[in-house]
Amino acid sequence: MANPKYAGLPGIAPPDEKDVYETDDLPEADQDPEYTEPESENIERPHLSISTAHSKFKDKVLECGKDVDFSDKYRRRRNTGYKASHGDWEIAGEGEQETIFQRCNRLQCEFSELLEDINKLKESGNEEKKREFEVVEPLVPQLQQSLHQINNYLNLTESGNDFMKFLSNPQETQIKKLLSQLEELRSIGKEDKQSSKGKKDDRESLITYHLQTYPAQNKFIQTSRLASLEQRINKLETLIGATPENLNRLALSEFKSISEAAREISAKVNLLDSSQVDKIDGRLGAVLAKMDAIADKKGGQESVEQERKINELYDSLGKTDALNQSVKPVMDRLIALNALHVEAGEFKKSLKDLETDQVNASLSISKNEAALKNVQEALEKHMEIVVKNIKAFDARLAALKK
Repeated sequence: MANPKYAGLPGIAPPDEKDVYETDDLPEADQDPEYTEPESENIERPHLSISTAHSKFKDKVLECGKDVDFSDKYRRRRNTGYKASHGDWEIAGEGEQETIFQRCNRLQCEFSELLEDINKLKESGNEEKKREFEVVEPLVPQLQQSLHQINNYLNLTESGNDFMKFLSNPQETQIKKLLSQLEELRSIGKEDKQSSKGKKDDRESLITYHLQTYPAQNKFIQTSRLASLEQRINKLETLIGATPENLNRLALSEFKSISEAAREISAKVNLLDSSQVDKIDGRLGAVLAKMDAIADKKGGQESVEQERKINELYDSLGKTDALNQSVKPVMDRLIALNALHVEAGEFKKSLKDLETDQVNASLSISKNEAALKNVQEALEKHMEIVVKNIKAFDARLAALKK
Protein backbone atom coordinates (compact mmCIF):
# COMPACT_ATOMS: atom_id res chain seq x y z
CA MET A 1 0.00 0.00 0.00
CA ALA A 2 1.29 3.44 -0.91
CA ASN A 3 2.10 6.08 1.67
CA PRO A 4 -1.03 8.21 2.35
CA LYS A 5 0.96 11.43 2.18
CA TYR A 6 1.48 10.82 -1.56
CA ALA A 7 -2.27 10.31 -2.20
CA GLY A 8 -3.82 12.57 -4.77
CA LEU A 9 -0.60 13.18 -6.69
CA PRO A 10 -0.61 12.50 -10.43
CA GLY A 11 0.76 9.07 -11.34
CA ILE A 12 0.28 7.67 -7.80
CA ALA A 13 -2.38 4.97 -7.24
CA PRO A 14 -4.88 5.49 -4.41
CA PRO A 15 -4.30 3.54 -1.16
CA ASP A 16 -7.38 1.29 -1.57
CA GLU A 17 -6.31 0.04 -5.04
CA LYS A 18 -4.75 -3.45 -5.28
CA ASP A 19 -1.23 -3.88 -6.60
CA VAL A 20 -2.23 -6.26 -9.44
CA TYR A 21 -1.14 -5.76 -13.03
CA GLU A 22 -2.76 -8.00 -15.67
CA THR A 23 -3.14 -7.73 -19.42
CA ASP A 24 -6.28 -8.41 -21.35
CA ASP A 25 -6.67 -11.74 -23.12
CA LEU A 26 -6.03 -11.93 -26.85
CA PRO A 27 -8.99 -12.28 -29.16
CA GLU A 28 -9.99 -15.79 -30.24
CA ALA A 29 -8.71 -15.21 -33.78
CA ASP A 30 -5.17 -14.60 -32.46
CA GLN A 31 -5.08 -17.45 -29.95
CA ASP A 32 -3.10 -20.65 -30.78
CA PRO A 33 -2.04 -19.80 -34.36
CA GLU A 34 -1.17 -22.75 -36.57
CA TYR A 35 2.41 -22.61 -37.94
CA THR A 36 3.15 -24.39 -41.19
CA GLU A 37 6.71 -24.82 -42.44
CA PRO A 38 7.30 -23.82 -46.06
CA GLU A 39 8.09 -26.76 -48.32
CA SER A 40 10.80 -26.28 -50.94
CA GLU A 41 13.10 -28.51 -53.01
CA ASN A 42 16.12 -26.37 -52.12
CA ILE A 43 15.74 -27.09 -48.39
CA GLU A 44 17.20 -30.44 -47.31
CA ARG A 45 15.85 -32.09 -44.15
CA PRO A 46 18.32 -34.83 -43.11
CA HIS A 47 17.22 -37.58 -40.75
CA LEU A 48 19.31 -37.72 -37.56
CA SER A 49 19.18 -40.83 -35.42
CA ILE A 50 19.60 -40.11 -31.74
CA SER A 51 20.52 -43.70 -30.89
CA THR A 52 23.24 -43.84 -33.57
CA ALA A 53 24.76 -40.57 -32.38
CA HIS A 54 24.63 -41.75 -28.76
CA SER A 55 26.38 -45.05 -29.59
CA LYS A 56 29.05 -43.22 -31.63
CA PHE A 57 30.01 -40.75 -28.88
CA LYS A 58 29.42 -43.09 -25.93
CA ASP A 59 32.34 -43.42 -23.47
CA LYS A 60 34.26 -40.67 -25.32
CA VAL A 61 35.83 -37.91 -23.25
CA LEU A 62 37.26 -34.68 -24.66
CA GLU A 63 39.67 -32.92 -22.33
CA CYS A 64 40.10 -29.24 -23.12
CA GLY A 65 42.76 -27.41 -21.17
CA LYS A 66 43.18 -23.69 -20.87
CA ASP A 67 45.87 -23.61 -23.58
CA VAL A 68 43.72 -25.31 -26.25
CA ASP A 69 42.82 -22.78 -28.89
CA PHE A 70 41.67 -23.29 -32.49
CA SER A 71 40.98 -19.65 -33.35
CA ASP A 72 42.82 -17.71 -36.05
CA LYS A 73 43.91 -14.92 -33.74
CA TYR A 74 47.42 -13.52 -34.09
CA ARG A 75 49.37 -13.88 -30.87
CA ARG A 76 52.87 -14.51 -29.60
CA ARG A 77 52.03 -17.65 -27.64
CA ARG A 78 51.78 -21.02 -29.29
CA ASN A 79 48.52 -22.40 -30.64
CA THR A 80 47.79 -25.72 -28.95
CA GLY A 81 45.37 -28.29 -30.34
CA TYR A 82 44.46 -31.88 -29.59
CA LYS A 83 44.09 -35.14 -31.46
CA ALA A 84 41.90 -38.08 -30.52
CA SER A 85 44.46 -40.84 -31.02
CA HIS A 86 47.59 -39.00 -29.87
CA GLY A 87 46.35 -36.60 -27.21
CA ASP A 88 47.36 -32.94 -27.17
CA TRP A 89 49.43 -31.75 -30.12
CA GLU A 90 51.50 -28.61 -29.74
CA ILE A 91 52.74 -26.62 -32.73
CA ALA A 92 54.76 -23.45 -33.03
CA GLY A 93 52.81 -20.23 -33.12
CA GLU A 94 52.82 -17.55 -35.78
CA GLY A 95 56.26 -15.93 -35.99
CA GLU A 96 57.85 -18.27 -33.39
CA GLN A 97 60.86 -20.47 -34.04
CA GLU A 98 60.07 -24.18 -34.18
CA THR A 99 62.11 -26.49 -31.95
CA ILE A 100 63.98 -29.51 -33.31
CA PHE A 101 61.71 -32.07 -31.62
CA GLN A 102 58.55 -30.29 -32.79
CA ARG A 103 59.93 -30.28 -36.31
CA CYS A 104 60.78 -34.01 -36.14
CA ASN A 105 57.27 -34.88 -34.92
CA ARG A 106 55.71 -32.67 -37.58
CA LEU A 107 57.81 -34.27 -40.33
CA GLN A 108 56.85 -37.73 -39.12
CA CYS A 109 53.13 -36.90 -39.21
CA GLU A 110 53.45 -35.23 -42.61
CA PHE A 111 55.31 -38.29 -43.91
CA SER A 112 52.50 -40.58 -42.73
CA GLU A 113 49.96 -38.33 -44.48
CA LEU A 114 52.16 -38.41 -47.59
CA LEU A 115 52.12 -42.22 -47.57
CA GLU A 116 48.32 -42.20 -47.33
CA ASP A 117 48.06 -39.79 -50.28
CA ILE A 118 50.49 -41.94 -52.30
CA ASN A 119 48.39 -45.05 -51.61
CA LYS A 120 45.31 -43.18 -52.81
CA LEU A 121 47.16 -42.14 -55.98
CA LYS A 122 48.25 -45.73 -56.50
CA GLU A 123 44.69 -47.04 -56.20
CA SER A 124 43.18 -44.36 -58.45
CA GLY A 125 42.81 -45.11 -62.17
CA ASN A 126 43.60 -41.61 -63.44
CA GLU A 127 46.61 -41.48 -65.78
CA GLU A 128 47.78 -38.05 -64.59
CA LYS A 129 47.77 -39.22 -60.97
CA LYS A 130 49.66 -42.37 -61.99
CA ARG A 131 52.33 -40.24 -63.64
CA GLU A 132 52.55 -38.15 -60.51
CA PHE A 133 52.90 -41.35 -58.48
CA GLU A 134 55.73 -42.54 -60.76
CA VAL A 135 57.59 -39.26 -60.17
CA VAL A 136 57.14 -39.30 -56.38
CA GLU A 137 57.70 -43.04 -55.78
CA PRO A 138 61.57 -43.00 -55.99
CA LEU A 139 61.77 -40.20 -53.41
CA VAL A 140 59.72 -41.99 -50.75
CA PRO A 141 62.43 -44.54 -49.70
CA GLN A 142 64.98 -41.74 -49.33
CA LEU A 143 62.65 -39.75 -47.09
CA GLN A 144 61.81 -42.85 -45.08
CA GLN A 145 65.50 -43.69 -44.65
CA SER A 146 66.38 -40.15 -43.52
CA LEU A 147 63.51 -40.10 -41.00
CA HIS A 148 64.51 -43.52 -39.72
CA GLN A 149 68.11 -42.31 -39.39
CA ILE A 150 67.04 -39.24 -37.41
CA ASN A 151 64.85 -41.38 -35.16
CA ASN A 152 67.67 -43.82 -34.47
CA TYR A 153 70.07 -41.01 -33.73
CA LEU A 154 67.57 -39.46 -31.33
CA ASN A 155 67.36 -42.75 -29.48
CA LEU A 156 71.14 -43.36 -29.48
CA THR A 157 72.52 -39.91 -28.60
CA GLU A 158 73.10 -39.26 -24.94
CA SER A 159 73.27 -35.46 -25.10
CA GLY A 160 71.62 -32.77 -27.16
CA ASN A 161 74.96 -31.40 -28.41
CA ASP A 162 75.64 -34.59 -30.42
CA PHE A 163 72.22 -34.34 -31.97
CA MET A 164 72.78 -30.70 -32.91
CA LYS A 165 76.13 -31.63 -34.51
CA PHE A 166 74.39 -34.39 -36.42
CA LEU A 167 71.74 -32.00 -37.73
CA SER A 168 74.27 -29.33 -38.70
CA ASN A 169 76.69 -31.72 -40.46
CA PRO A 170 75.40 -35.32 -40.75
CA GLN A 171 78.21 -36.35 -43.10
CA GLU A 172 80.90 -35.48 -40.56
CA THR A 173 79.12 -37.41 -37.80
CA GLN A 174 78.80 -40.45 -40.05
CA ILE A 175 82.52 -40.25 -40.91
CA LYS A 176 83.44 -40.06 -37.22
CA LYS A 177 81.22 -43.03 -36.48
CA LEU A 178 82.83 -44.97 -39.33
CA LEU A 179 86.35 -44.14 -38.11
CA SER A 180 85.51 -45.30 -34.59
CA GLN A 181 84.14 -48.59 -35.91
CA LEU A 182 87.24 -49.03 -38.10
CA GLU A 183 89.47 -48.52 -35.06
CA GLU A 184 87.50 -51.20 -33.22
CA LEU A 185 87.83 -53.58 -36.18
CA ARG A 186 91.57 -52.87 -36.39
CA SER A 187 92.08 -53.70 -32.73
CA ILE A 188 90.04 -56.90 -33.14
CA GLY A 189 91.99 -57.77 -36.31
CA LYS A 190 95.35 -57.44 -34.55
CA GLU A 191 94.24 -59.86 -31.86
CA ASP A 192 92.91 -62.48 -34.31
CA LYS A 193 95.67 -62.05 -36.90
CA GLN A 194 97.67 -65.09 -35.82
CA SER A 195 94.66 -67.42 -35.83
CA SER A 196 93.31 -66.28 -39.23
CA LYS A 197 96.51 -66.58 -41.33
CA GLY A 198 95.84 -70.03 -42.77
CA LYS A 199 92.13 -69.53 -43.45
CA LYS A 200 90.42 -68.12 -46.53
CA ASP A 201 88.71 -64.75 -46.59
CA ASP A 202 85.16 -64.90 -45.37
CA ARG A 203 83.11 -62.54 -47.57
CA GLU A 204 80.12 -62.73 -45.29
CA SER A 205 82.03 -61.24 -42.33
CA LEU A 206 83.04 -58.14 -44.30
CA ILE A 207 81.38 -54.80 -43.53
CA THR A 208 80.42 -52.57 -46.42
CA TYR A 209 80.00 -48.83 -45.93
CA HIS A 210 78.34 -46.43 -48.33
CA LEU A 211 79.56 -42.85 -48.06
CA GLN A 212 77.00 -40.33 -49.22
CA THR A 213 77.49 -36.65 -49.89
CA TYR A 214 74.82 -34.02 -49.39
CA PRO A 215 75.24 -31.12 -51.85
CA ALA A 216 72.22 -29.37 -50.38
CA GLN A 217 73.80 -29.54 -46.90
CA ASN A 218 77.10 -28.14 -48.23
CA LYS A 219 75.21 -25.37 -49.99
CA PHE A 220 73.32 -24.64 -46.76
CA ILE A 221 76.61 -24.42 -44.84
CA GLN A 222 78.04 -22.03 -47.44
CA THR A 223 74.95 -19.82 -47.31
CA SER A 224 75.07 -19.78 -43.50
CA ARG A 225 78.73 -18.73 -43.61
CA LEU A 226 77.91 -15.99 -46.12
CA ALA A 227 75.03 -14.82 -43.91
CA SER A 228 77.34 -14.65 -40.86
CA LEU A 229 79.92 -12.75 -42.94
CA GLU A 230 77.26 -10.26 -44.10
CA GLN A 231 76.12 -9.84 -40.50
CA ARG A 232 79.68 -9.03 -39.39
CA ILE A 233 80.06 -6.56 -42.28
CA ASN A 234 76.80 -4.85 -41.28
CA LYS A 235 78.09 -4.51 -37.71
CA LEU A 236 81.31 -2.93 -39.00
CA GLU A 237 79.29 -0.55 -41.19
CA THR A 238 77.15 0.49 -38.23
CA LEU A 239 80.28 1.14 -36.15
CA ILE A 240 82.38 2.90 -38.81
CA GLY A 241 79.72 4.19 -41.19
CA ALA A 242 78.89 3.18 -44.73
CA THR A 243 80.00 6.48 -46.29
CA PRO A 244 83.25 6.33 -48.33
CA GLU A 245 84.55 9.47 -46.59
CA ASN A 246 85.17 7.56 -43.35
CA LEU A 247 87.02 4.78 -45.17
CA ASN A 248 89.13 7.30 -47.11
CA ARG A 249 89.95 9.09 -43.87
CA LEU A 250 91.11 5.80 -42.36
CA ALA A 251 93.16 4.98 -45.48
CA LEU A 252 94.91 8.38 -45.42
CA SER A 253 95.80 8.02 -41.75
CA GLU A 254 98.95 6.35 -40.48
CA PHE A 255 96.97 3.43 -39.05
CA LYS A 256 96.48 0.32 -41.15
CA SER A 257 93.55 -1.17 -39.25
CA ILE A 258 90.63 -0.09 -37.10
CA SER A 259 92.01 -1.85 -34.03
CA GLU A 260 95.25 0.19 -34.18
CA ALA A 261 93.27 3.42 -34.50
CA ALA A 262 91.07 2.42 -31.54
CA ARG A 263 94.16 1.62 -29.42
CA GLU A 264 95.73 4.98 -30.28
CA ILE A 265 92.53 6.85 -29.44
CA SER A 266 92.17 4.99 -26.13
CA ALA A 267 95.80 5.83 -25.26
CA LYS A 268 95.17 9.52 -25.98
CA VAL A 269 91.99 9.45 -23.90
CA ASN A 270 93.86 7.87 -20.97
CA LEU A 271 96.36 10.74 -21.07
CA LEU A 272 93.54 13.18 -20.30
CA ASP A 273 93.39 12.49 -16.57
CA SER A 274 92.56 15.13 -13.96
CA SER A 275 96.17 16.13 -13.14
CA GLN A 276 97.22 16.51 -16.77
CA VAL A 277 94.02 18.35 -17.66
CA ASP A 278 94.83 21.00 -15.01
CA LYS A 279 98.32 21.47 -16.43
CA ILE A 280 96.96 21.78 -19.96
CA ASP A 281 94.36 24.29 -18.73
CA GLY A 282 97.07 26.48 -17.19
CA ARG A 283 99.20 26.39 -20.32
CA LEU A 284 96.21 27.23 -22.51
CA GLY A 285 95.38 30.20 -20.26
CA ALA A 286 98.92 31.58 -20.65
CA VAL A 287 98.78 31.10 -24.42
CA LEU A 288 95.42 32.89 -24.59
CA ALA A 289 96.80 35.85 -22.59
CA LYS A 290 99.75 36.17 -24.98
CA MET A 291 97.44 35.97 -27.99
CA ASP A 292 95.23 38.72 -26.53
CA ALA A 293 98.26 40.98 -26.06
CA ILE A 294 99.40 40.36 -29.64
CA ALA A 295 95.88 41.09 -30.91
CA ASP A 296 95.78 44.40 -29.00
CA LYS A 297 99.10 45.53 -30.52
CA LYS A 298 98.02 44.51 -33.97
CA GLY A 299 94.67 46.25 -33.53
CA GLY A 300 96.41 49.58 -32.70
CA GLN A 301 98.47 49.44 -35.87
CA GLU A 302 95.41 48.62 -37.93
CA SER A 303 93.45 51.56 -36.48
CA VAL A 304 96.22 54.03 -37.55
CA GLU A 305 96.24 52.56 -41.04
CA GLN A 306 92.45 52.84 -41.28
CA GLU A 307 92.49 56.52 -40.21
CA ARG A 308 95.09 57.30 -42.89
CA LYS A 309 92.98 55.65 -45.58
CA ILE A 310 89.86 57.51 -44.42
CA ASN A 311 91.68 60.86 -44.64
CA GLU A 312 92.80 60.07 -48.19
CA LEU A 313 89.21 59.26 -49.17
CA TYR A 314 87.97 62.53 -47.63
CA ASP A 315 90.54 64.54 -49.61
CA SER A 316 89.57 62.81 -52.86
CA LEU A 317 85.89 63.55 -52.20
CA GLY A 318 86.71 67.23 -51.64
CA LYS A 319 88.47 67.38 -54.99
CA THR A 320 85.46 65.87 -56.77
CA ASP A 321 83.01 68.48 -55.39
CA ALA A 322 84.04 70.95 -58.11
CA LEU A 323 83.34 68.40 -60.80
CA ASN A 324 79.84 67.59 -59.51
CA GLN A 325 78.38 70.84 -60.97
CA SER A 326 79.56 70.06 -64.53
CA VAL A 327 78.68 66.37 -64.38
CA LYS A 328 74.89 66.87 -64.26
CA PRO A 329 74.47 68.81 -67.60
CA VAL A 330 76.85 66.40 -69.28
CA MET A 331 74.73 63.47 -68.11
CA ASP A 332 71.54 65.19 -69.38
CA ARG A 333 73.10 65.71 -72.82
CA LEU A 334 74.29 62.10 -72.89
CA ILE A 335 70.78 60.88 -72.05
CA ALA A 336 69.28 63.02 -74.85
CA LEU A 337 71.92 61.81 -77.28
CA ASN A 338 71.19 58.24 -76.24
CA ALA A 339 67.52 58.64 -77.20
CA LEU A 340 68.53 60.25 -80.52
CA HIS A 341 71.01 57.45 -81.14
CA VAL A 342 68.29 54.85 -80.54
CA GLU A 343 65.93 56.60 -82.99
CA ALA A 344 68.70 56.84 -85.61
CA GLY A 345 69.38 53.14 -85.23
CA GLU A 346 65.70 52.34 -85.75
CA PHE A 347 65.56 54.64 -88.83
CA LYS A 348 68.64 52.93 -90.28
CA LYS A 349 67.04 49.56 -89.71
CA SER A 350 63.81 50.67 -91.44
CA LEU A 351 65.83 52.00 -94.42
CA LYS A 352 67.63 48.70 -94.71
CA ASP A 353 64.28 46.86 -94.66
CA LEU A 354 62.94 49.23 -97.33
CA GLU A 355 65.96 48.55 -99.57
CA THR A 356 65.50 44.81 -99.21
CA ASP A 357 61.77 45.18 -100.04
CA GLN A 358 62.64 47.28 -103.12
CA VAL A 359 65.14 44.68 -104.33
CA ASN A 360 62.60 41.90 -103.81
CA ALA A 361 59.93 43.94 -105.69
CA SER A 362 62.26 44.56 -108.64
CA LEU A 363 63.12 40.86 -108.78
CA SER A 364 59.44 39.90 -108.71
CA ILE A 365 58.63 42.47 -111.46
CA SER A 366 61.37 41.08 -113.71
CA LYS A 367 60.08 37.57 -113.11
CA ASN A 368 56.51 38.65 -113.87
CA GLU A 369 57.62 40.40 -117.11
CA ALA A 370 59.37 37.22 -118.26
CA ALA A 371 56.29 35.18 -117.41
CA LEU A 372 54.03 37.68 -119.24
CA LYS A 373 56.25 37.50 -122.31
CA ASN A 374 56.06 33.73 -122.28
CA VAL A 375 52.28 33.89 -121.94
CA GLN A 376 52.00 36.28 -124.91
CA GLU A 377 54.15 34.01 -127.07
CA ALA A 378 52.07 31.01 -126.08
CA LEU A 379 48.83 32.90 -126.88
CA GLU A 380 50.13 33.87 -130.32
CA LYS A 381 51.01 30.25 -131.06
CA HIS A 382 47.65 29.04 -129.86
CA MET A 383 45.83 31.72 -131.90
CA GLU A 384 47.64 30.61 -135.04
CA ILE A 385 46.66 27.00 -134.33
CA VAL A 386 43.03 28.04 -133.73
CA VAL A 387 42.94 30.07 -136.99
CA LYS A 388 44.31 27.11 -138.93
CA ASN A 389 41.72 24.80 -137.37
CA ILE A 390 38.87 27.22 -138.21
CA LYS A 391 40.03 27.51 -141.82
CA ALA A 392 40.24 23.73 -142.11
CA PHE A 393 36.77 23.42 -140.55
CA ASP A 394 35.34 25.99 -143.04
CA ALA A 395 36.93 24.14 -145.92
CA ARG A 396 35.36 20.87 -144.79
CA LEU A 397 31.95 22.54 -144.37
CA ALA A 398 32.19 23.99 -147.89
CA ALA A 399 33.12 20.59 -149.23
CA LEU A 400 30.15 19.03 -147.47
CA LYS A 401 27.73 21.66 -148.87
CA LYS A 402 28.83 20.92 -152.42
